[in-house]
Amino acid sequence: MMWKVLPPEGRAGMPDKSAALMIDYEAFLDSCMRVLTEWPNSCDVNLSASVINHQAWIGHAACYLNHGATEDLTRLGWRMMTEEQQELANLAADIAIIEWRDRYERTNPKSVTRK
Repeated sequence: MMWKVLPPEGRAGMPDKSAALMIDYEAFLDSCMRVLTEWPNSCDVNLSASVINHQAWIGHAACYLNHGATEDLTRLGWRMMTEEQQELANLAADIAIIEWRDRYERTNPKSVTRK
């Protein structure tokens, strides 16, 4: 899973792949939306929790599903990006988070997920 530790041979190039994915707005948005479809239970747990950084969580999950990067390697990729690239990646994450919230509230009408 995205929290495991990869052996050294599995780590090579992962930060670069993570940065490249997050820089490519459309590909990153597609990967974030894929998280909503493929990990619905994890989304419900992590995106409904007020103590979780939702943008970071969905970014980590998207990179893991896309190319197997663990959370620590995704963070290294994030640090390789410019501030402008990070802002655009956060926008893609926000769109997926809003989509999840809309779906969640339709199926759980008594829940309160808006801040």
